[in-house]
Amino acid sequence: MGGIFSGGVLGTLLLVPLGTGRALLVIAAAVLLLAVVGVAGSPREREPVPDSP
Repeated sequence: MGGIFSGGVLGTLLLVPLGTGRALLVIAAAVLLLAVVGVAGSPREREPVPDSP
């Protein structure tokens, strides 16, 4: 929900000074950056350690 609101605000603020094409490129770059940070920062799955007898 916050991402939708933030995208709308960012798009509105960038649309007037940059124009449509450049504003969409900036928004796409921001989304890509957030996706990379999310993937890099997510915890990785570890193999289960077998129980010791």
